[in-house]
Amino acid sequence: MNILFVHQHYYPELVGTGRRATEMCELLVKKGHEITVLTSFPKRTYHLNKEEHTKYQEIHNGVNILRLNLIFTPKSNPILRMLSYFEFSIISLFKAISLRKEVDLCLSMTPLASGIPGALLNKFYNLPHHFDVTDILPALGVISGMLKNKLLIGILRNVELFVYRNTTTFSTVTESMGQYIQGCLKTKKEMICASDWVDVSLFNENKNKYCSELRDNYALNNKKVILFEGNVGKLQNLSIVIDIIKILDSKGIKDFVFLLIGDGIDLNNIKQLTKKENIDKIIFIGRVQREYIPSFLNISDILFSNYIDNTHLDMYVPGKMYEYISANKPIVMGARGECEKLLKENKIGIAAEPSNPAKLAEAITDILKNDGYKRINNEQLIKKYSSESVVDKLNNFLVHSYASRT
Repeated sequence: MNILFVHQHYYPELVGTGRRATEMCELLVKKGHEITVLTSFPKRTYHLNKEEHTKYQEIHNGVNILRLNLIFTPKSNPILRMLSYFEFSIISLFKAISLRKEVDLCLSMTPLASGIPGALLNKFYNLPHHFDVTDILPALGVISGMLKNKLLIGILRNVELFVYRNTTTFSTVTESMGQYIQGCLKTKKEMICASDWVDVSLFNENKNKYCSELRDNYALNNKKVILFEGNVGKLQNLSIVIDIIKILDSKGIKDFVFLLIGDGIDLNNIKQLTKKENIDKIIFIGRVQREYIPSFLNISDILFSNYIDNTHLDMYVPGKMYEYISANKPIVMGARGECEKLLKENKIGIAAEPSNPAKLAEAITDILKNDGYKRINNEQLIKKYSSESVVDKLNNFLVHSYASRT
């Protein structure tokens, strides 16, 4: 098929949905599809030189990329973020209209702004639209505290319903999200669960490459390493790590350290609290090149994550969870719902009450004292959640769905 893919974040922005979008498109090209991506210019250069990230049009790994020049770029400020999303919707819509006769399908990915052009093409030009849903918006923005204006929330809720109702087929990263969307629709639509995934080849190539370097650089020899990797935001509530450390100290747990990899709007707050509480068992790594992540995971004893205590998040599994799975290391996650189900059913770690330091410290203690967790083998899970397996499943769904409409 000739597919128009609309998403604001794409290569070289290989974080969050930018990575999912890039890997999805490149794998679909390998399946024989022609992909044209409508995206914006990257807000970070990621070590690329000027010529490599200022092209309006380029072909990268077989994908035709068309970049749209925006005045606004996504920021932590919710108003500027909304302006950026709105601007991308408008500009990408006009470009998509001009390309509509050249494509068989419009594929878009959350946030809602990227889904609006596809929904409008579906409504007014009858072009099939597939919407890949990684977050439920605006609800996620509300519980994170980013969205507080009731009028704006109401408008975005109507936009959400408009996009859902003018989408031909859906993919969601969890089954619960699919059930939520079906509940928003008057008539059920075709849907598939296409979870987040792990790039197995990247992990295998790099899992041992930097281990010695990292242990030496951060003085990790003879220490138990508890690692968090990902967005340091309000939803993750990582300030609880300070309380967890205090509890572990009180239990007599010695020679351990938390590594926090990543950045986000809550990072500076956590650094300030750490300094105020005189905590010396957190190492802030910051953002690292992706090739280092497998080695960081490999030198860790426990892989950690957490959510705030909100039932909406029961629908979510953080994307980092699948990278964690690839490391064959025990996982401790403050979560219920889909996360708890994944950990319990596959016996790969412990799900504790979200943002409860005592329960999370107890889970960490149990794993440190239980040698059984050292023998985790996720080989079958790694195959199931490899990028090739998940995108192959999505590809089969798209081909079948489109063929049934011709």
